[in-house]
Amino acid sequence: MEKSHIKVCCINCQCMSTAFKKLLPKQLRSIDNKRSELKYRKGEMICKDGSFVSSLIFIKKGLVKVYLDKGREQVIIGLKKSGDFIGLSSIYEDRLLYSAEALEDTDACITDLRTFNTILNENAAFSTEIIKLINKDLAKIYDRMYSFSNIQIRGRFAELLLALMENIYESNPFELKLSRKVMAELVSTSNESISRLTKEFKSKNIIKVKGRVFEISDIEELRRLSFEE
Repeated sequence: MEKSHIKVCCINCQCMSTAFKKLLPKQLRSIDNKRSELKYRKGEMICKDGSFVSSLIFIKKGLVKVYLDKGREQVIIGLKKSGDFIGLSSIYEDRLLYSAEALEDTDACITDLRTFNTILNENAAFSTEIIKLINKDLAKIYDRMYSFSNIQIRGRFAELLLALMENIYESNPFELKLSRKVMAELVSTSNESISRLTKEFKSKNIIKVKGRVFEISDIEELRRLSFEE
């Protein structure tokens, strides 16, 4: 699919990453000279596991799932939203370590990796912020590993709802834009289980659901359930 270029100058960007705020004006101009902005439609693949790495992707607007593509099965690593990077774990690799797909229409900033790495070596404050972001991503993966190993499906569903409220939509109530299938993949269960758990949580007044709008009514109970082993 042909993409539309919507380039906006880095220095004037209203959604600049906290890491990029550590760059000098000259370094921002270097980044700006070798980047582009692309639009991806809902359901469109942004990058493919194992592909050659030549750029780093910053999400300006939208929601993306990142996953390992193992034939007929996908293992979802997590979700990326506005302000997140895709590909940080591959900045010193030849190949991408995971795939990414737009879950809603997404605007992305595509940064030349060679230029990025050059500035990474020049600017210690910038490097520190990037390391913090990589550590944050790793911490999320470790949390998911623990959850899948120790937490029951009900607890994983509660954990997902909390993450959507606190980290993805940052609102309560929030309009859920994920399909039932994606929610099932995120907690490693079936579509039917997601429907059953939604009805159960509604009947216990833990959540309210109206159309696609979810409201967490009992946050403390949801937190308690999220640790249910």
